[in-house]
Amino acid sequence: MVLDTLGWVEHLVGNHSVAADIFKQAVTSEPNNAEIRVHAAIVNAAAGRPEQAQKDLDQALKIDPSLADRDDVQRLRKKLSGR
Repeated sequence: MVLDTLGWVEHLVGNHSVAADIFKQAVTSEPNNAEIRVHAAIVNAAAGRPEQAQKDLDQALKIDPSLADRDDVQRLRKKLSGR
């Protein structure tokens, strides 16, 4: 969870590539944590890594399908689909 927080802070201050690298470590440490996967997807999208963002989002929704109802997840899905 420390990596999740650190990565999210880097994302919020605009260091998307740094944040994406941190989330790579966070996902490796906790691969079945859906919240970390959602954050990783958002950050990877912001860092210009749409394929990785889609993989993380797909995995998050596989772990916890109820995440599909969240506003941030819906916005990310639209972004990744090109809308």
